[in-house]
Amino acid sequence: MSFKDTIKISDFNVECIIGVLPREREVKQKVIIDIDMFLDLSLAAEAGKIERTVDYALVAREVQFIMEVGNFELLETAAMAIVSWLASPVPTAHLFSVEAAEVRIRKPKALDGNGVPQVCIKRFSKDLKVETRRTNNVTQDILFQSDRIAIIRVYHFGSSDIPASPSPFDNYKDFNNNSRDLLRVAWK
Repeated sequence: MSFKDTIKISDFNVECIIGVLPREREVKQKVIIDIDMFLDLSLAAEAGKIERTVDYALVAREVQFIMEVGNFELLETAAMAIVSWLASPVPTAHLFSVEAAEVRIRKPKALDGNGVPQVCIKRFSKDLKVETRRTNNVTQDILFQSDRIAIIRVYHFGSSDIPASPSPFDNYKDFNNNSRDLLRVAWK
């Protein structure tokens, strides 16, 4: 599959806990994130409406939320969590879908100025595995799961209370973008 259209967010800075060293688990550090989202932009171009494309300001807030709440140990886990959120299939009610996403995360201070470690992950939407759980008027799509963290898209219809995260994740924090779905980061 070849892509003609891309929405990019370059050099997005986030201060977060990331790393495996004791100091990295206590002190926030800057990471720099580059995001490429591949999708057909012709409908957005023709209609001139934000509803027909990716709202990159919203994506930036979601990515910041994932990074700040995730407290990731590895760049690889963080990049895969973000790619899974961006490229996972969305309900048919959406007027567009991201066909693939690529995320590059750099830790500029990790090697004390002697190089910049970075990880780059790209995934096609069709290749991502999604586990769906339904209760009453709520659907939870588990988009990414590691041993200690999960990225979940929660759809709620009506006035139902949104249930807690699926086991084994005891803790979670939600990012509500004022629509019927919300981003949930859950952890042990």
